Amino acid sequence: MTTYNDLTSLEEGITQSIAGLIRSAIEWHGSAHILLSGGTTPLVVYARLSKQNIEWNKVWIGLVDERYVPLNHPKNNERALREALGEVVCDQAHFIGMVHDDEDAEHNLSVVSAEYKPFMDRTDFILLGMGKDGHFASLFPNDDASEIDLRTDSVRILCTTAPDFPTERITCSKGMLKQAKEVVLMITGTEKETIFNDNKESGLPVGYLQREFGQLNVFYAP
Repeated sequence: MTTYNDLTSLEEGITQSIAGLIRSAIEWHGSAHILLSGGTTPLVVYARLSKQNIEWNKVWIGLVDERYVPLNHPKNNERALREALGEVVCDQAHFIGMVHDDEDAEHNLSVVSAEYKPFMDRTDFILLGMGKDGHFASLFPNDDASEIDLRTDSVRILCTTAPDFPTERITCSKGMLKQAKEVVLMITGTEKETIFNDNKESGLPVGYLQREFGQLNVFYAP
């Protein structure tokens, strides 16, 4: 675990890490495939990232998970992420969202599964967060679909059910996230640090993350 004294230092440290990994991927592969998490915690990181010297036209950006709500909904992750990255980055980068049909969940899942094939084939970097219930991505404790997925290494997109609104979620599978070259988990606050440290051997999703993701780097600030 890499510990920073304050949130600003943490955000800058993660920004520099992501930028470096993107540049390295472009150098090696000619492109970079990254998956980013929603929520409010990493938004400053994305705003900082947008100011980095990166060949954005060579970057494919996808989401780790999404709330199954329309793009204009205040809880939509893609909307918030696009706003944080800014129009210049989003116009240049290849941004692939997870809500293409907000009225037919089955059809939407089929479309996303096809659209996310570049990330299934190769993902260079993933930024994850963790909930106070020990979930990551949209893989939740006490959710049947999540529990089944955590026990396999299937590379796929799936629908899960969250304990709070909006309950319908779309997420990359554990197996899909697990095959990424680099994974950063961003943790803020002593409560989440305790949850992370105390649950390595537990059946919570974060336990699977710690036991199975050998490429996991944890960045933390109190």
